[in-house]
Amino acid sequence: MEYRIQLIHFNGKKTHRILQNVGGPCPLLGLCNVLLLNNDIRVNQSVTRIKYSDLTHCLKDHLQKLFEVNISSKSAVDETEMAN
Repeated sequence: MEYRIQLIHFNGKKTHRILQNVGGPCPLLGLCNVLLLNNDIRVNQSVTRIKYSDLTHCLKDHLQKLFEVNISSKSAVDETEMAN
């Protein structure tokens, strides 16, 4: 499955949004569009379509980075607490 990507202007900057093909609300597209608007994830400017597998891979990479940062932060706090 592929989704169309549209270049838009949001808060004075160029970004993308992913368009739904058919059906009702899609939580995956909603989540990815929020991340695109916040520049948390990005797609190449020349891309006009994205495959489902590429979209989920991009989301997985973003979540892994978030968890790595949270785990590192928690480890640093735990080490500080143990030193005190």
